Amino acid sequence: MTDVNIAVNIVKAAALKTYEAIYLLSGDNDLIPSLKTALEISPDIKIRVVLPINAKAKSLMSFCSDHSLRYIRIKESLLSSSQFPDPVFIKDLRYDKPEHWN
Repeated sequence: MTDVNIAVNIVKAAALKTYEAIYLLSGDNDLIPSLKTALEISPDIKIRVVLPINAKAKSLMSFCSDHSLRYIRIKESLLSSSQFPDPVFIKDLRYDKPEHWN
């Protein structure tokens, strides 16, 4: 139900005009109808799409281009440089990064 909840909240935000901008972190082409509806309801709403690593979202990218919406791809180098040091200590508790993140 995650995709449905995202789509409903995109349309709801546009209908209620509760936000000036929507940032969608997804590469799911199935969300295009909700973005299209949001733009029809509220043409001034700013929509930005952030595509995860390896997202195959050609239709979503085309939709963004066709509607002058900005989109970016997350790069693995950005994620690598954004990680906390290993380990992290918070109030004398030690948190280690999972081995498969190295």
